[in-house]
Amino acid sequence: MVYEKGGKVPVIPAFPRTVIITLAALLACAAPAMAEVAELRLSQQFGMTYLPLIWMQRHHLVEAQAKARGIDDLKVTYTQFSGGAAINEALLSGSVDIGAGGIGPLLTIWDKTRTSLGVRAIAALDRSTLILNTNNPTVRTLADFTLGDRIAVPAVKVSIQSVLLQMAAERTFGQGHHEDLDRLTVSLNHADAHALLLGGSGNLTAHFAQPPYGAMQLANPAIHTVLTSNSVLGGPATLNVLYTTAKFRADNPTVTAAVIAALDEADRAIAADKAAAARLYIDVEKPAGITAEQVAAILADGEFSGYQIAPAGTERIAAFMARIGTIRNKPATWEDYFFPGSAGPGN
Repeated sequence: MVYEKGGKVPVIPAFPRTVIITLAALLACAAPAMAEVAELRLSQQFGMTYLPLIWMQRHHLVEAQAKARGIDDLKVTYTQFSGGAAINEALLSGSVDIGAGGIGPLLTIWDKTRTSLGVRAIAALDRSTLILNTNNPTVRTLADFTLGDRIAVPAVKVSIQSVLLQMAAERTFGQGHHEDLDRLTVSLNHADAHALLLGGSGNLTAHFAQPPYGAMQLANPAIHTVLTSNSVLGGPATLNVLYTTAKFRADNPTVTAAVIAALDEADRAIAADKAAAARLYIDVEKPAGITAEQVAAILADGEFSGYQIAPAGTERIAAFMARIGTIRNKPATWEDYFFPGSAGPGN
């Protein structure tokens, strides 16, 4: 096993294309293509974590992969949500087919649907670094936050940022004190939290940000970092995934295979041309205060481990959530909350 230098998270090799092709073929043969959905509804959120989905949408990769597997004229729609809690609600209500969200929301919905809808992940999205930034000069560690502070996360209690904050709080204040900072958290999407933190308006004093917002904030001398996801987990880890119900996957094996193959294609395209990927991100999300060149620099930074469909480092998160009771069932391995054959080796 190869480990990230200085950390405890194993580095998983890139998912072999031969395995993807084999998986796609097996899924495609599992049911007649004509029986599958005519419209695929995908969710996404804000930030560079979801750049592969932006690339998939712009270049119509899912449609092309579906057509190559015998499904013509598949309609693919992308709906943007503010956080994992909203995505879980949409998945449970049947208004989206495949959700894109944090490993925290995935584990939450996996735990709740184990004997019903059977929600599990079909692929990992990224291994990016989340950054907890603050504009409060007196806050240097978690112990410095007071009742006057507010920390923005995408979804209180549910988002991966909330889970990481609980893990860090337990390390700071001791076992049993993982919820000590929960009362300071508020649910905000990244774009709104970013604007409020930089504007200094209201009582929002911190934002647990994903790329590019964390790096953008640090360009302001009034902002500094309290901790990162890497410091909490000991290195890069899968923090966001694609997930769906057992029924959707069983009823739509060819479409599911097309999504996995399209995601892998987007990952490889972004890695090969970071400048083009950065320009696309700027063109679609139009984040204020950052250029395409700066986004490309983030993509090239060693702290940003990139986009890979094979998961890494999620078991530590799952074990923590089970131990504190956020989820009732402790998964034996990462394979419990990933569909068989979906994600490749490792974790």
